[in-house]
Amino acid sequence: MIAPIYFDLSELEEFESKVIFLKVNVSDHPDVASYYGVDGWPTFQLFRNELLVDSIVGGQAAKAGLYPLVAKHAQ
Repeated sequence: MIAPIYFDLSELEEFESKVIFLKVNVSDHPDVASYYGVDGWPTFQLFRNELLVDSIVGGQAAKAGLYPLVAKHAQ
């Protein structure tokens, strides 16, 4: 399950004041999923200055690559 990994990342001191972690239930907000082109679950999208800069789709991919992806853009 990816939720605990996501939560742990959101609590890391190294990302404090650098990253805002948000979760959107696309079942409750299909308009948001459509707007951002989300068609696979889970989808993690990283934005900088309101622009999409990176993303990762799929639980197994996220388990392996979510931390490096966030760390890369948290600088």
